[in-house]
Amino acid sequence: MEEKWLISAWRRNGDYSEETQKRLVRIIAALAVLALIFIYKGMFNGKGLYFTTGFGRHEILQAGSQKAYDYEASILFADVRKQYESLFGSNVWSREIDGQSFETYARQQVRTKLIRVAYMNELADKRGVVLNREESTNISKAAKEYLACVDDASAKRLGLTQEQIEQMFTKFAIASRLYNDMTANLQTEVSADYARVITIQYISADSENLINSAKARLDGGESFFYVARDINNGGDYECELRRGEMEKEFEEAAYNLATGETSQIVSCKGRYYIIRCVSDNEKTKTEANKNDIIEARKLEEFNKNFEEYEGSIYLHFNDKLWDKTDFNTVNENTAFEDVFNKYFK
Repeated sequence: MEEKWLISAWRRNGDYSEETQKRLVRIIAALAVLALIFIYKGMFNGKGLYFTTGFGRHEILQAGSQKAYDYEASILFADVRKQYESLFGSNVWSREIDGQSFETYARQQVRTKLIRVAYMNELADKRGVVLNREESTNISKAAKEYLACVDDASAKRLGLTQEQIEQMFTKFAIASRLYNDMTANLQTEVSADYARVITIQYISADSENLINSAKARLDGGESFFYVARDINNGGDYECELRRGEMEKEFEEAAYNLATGETSQIVSCKGRYYIIRCVSDNEKTKTEANKNDIIEARKLEEFNKNFEEYEGSIYLHFNDKLWDKTDFNTVNENTAFEDVFNKYFK
């Protein structure tokens, strides 16, 4: 319950204490929030067989006829670094998750991404998946735009060329097209009510006496805001809510409220709540949430169909080169992901 409140509070405005921030790092990383292991629209859940064998000088991996290179890893490292630091600040790398450094965790995400893109390109080749004319034209534009965002020292250090970046964008674009082709005909109907995003305020207490006291104060005419701030010890008291984020009892009580209504006391896993509905439908965010739900269902179905194929391909991974690839090699003004999404999402 606490974890879901933290995520909801962070989603709302990102304003949280140092202690809350530390817990958010652990929670969000464990859940791989916003799909840092996905291909920007959500495609990664890879498996594989790992071997180390003969490689070219800059080859990180071989999967069937597909290859990935150290400069690609460095570019994705820069993206992950930028994304996490924007959420948690530059000191995130001094923290640990489940006994490993945050950098080790982030490196594993990049490793997974590179592997899945290679697998997807191998399958795309077998299925005859190719880019259309517009996508092919955008490859050159995207590569040129991204290279302009990389500082000269980074580009020189890695020996980055237009051709290399075009090849990287091509791999990711083909993977995206394969994903879209394989999920185009899936049934993904989502009702407006199921996707509905609401905004609530809440009072949270760990004892019946405390929540009863809060209820009495509300019944006596005190402002919900002031009671919530008091009982919640100055912590979060308002959040956006989506279905599936809270336990069933809490969710049912919240979603049965109309704007301006307040619930009775809700008991849920040893804690007690009173909920006030600020808005029973955040329409713009509901539409975005509907799209998120559809994409999540597509990803789930895609993974079911893809994992059997994925497990049949031998993966050769260059651990020696991987370990030497610097996490901080590339300095970029705009992430590879952002440029990719501009042209191919």
